[in-house]
Amino acid sequence: MEETGRDFKDTKKHRTRRHKKMDALSIKNNNVTWAHFEAVNQSTQTAFENMCRLLFNRYFFDRKALFHSNPNNPGVEIEPIIEPKGGKRISFQAKYFTKVNYQKIKRSVENTIKYYSGQLDIYYFYCNKNLKTTCVSYKNFVALLSDANIEFKPINNETILDQVLYDPIISSTFFGHHQLTIEWFNERLT
Repeated sequence: MEETGRDFKDTKKHRTRRHKKMDALSIKNNNVTWAHFEAVNQSTQTAFENMCRLLFNRYFFDRKALFHSNPNNPGVEIEPIIEPKGGKRISFQAKYFTKVNYQKIKRSVENTIKYYSGQLDIYYFYCNKNLKTTCVSYKNFVALLSDANIEFKPINNETILDQVLYDPIISSTFFGHHQLTIEWFNERLT
């Protein structure tokens, strides 16, 4: 087998640990999971931000929005944008955690309030972990946002994975989950 581009020889000698991990996951389970995401993406935080940007665009703007993002936007991933269906100014933050860090979330919330108060109505928060809505830290940063007239809407864990399953490009790119459908075959046969 000739090695070209991103291809690799199919021998134990040339396979990386990441590929072995992905193969093991594919054999065990063909579902979209965070373990698959970690196996496919070298930088999980960057990949998660990129994936969430695509999900946000797909869900709220039918993939038609062109977002503006300043380098190191404080508190949000993109500049607030008006959502066409509700007319609200919305933006989002994406955090990939191995363990939820409420202090990091609070810092993002404080930066969002500092830089976008009066310019943002709804703050969507994507996180690969479930947030505990009963914990004091969670209640505190939701109250901070509420005092600034910004609504907090978390989009977490299984909800994100559910959205990924509806998008073959995202599930393939970020999870290595390739869906063979009738449409896929028809596109290639015509």
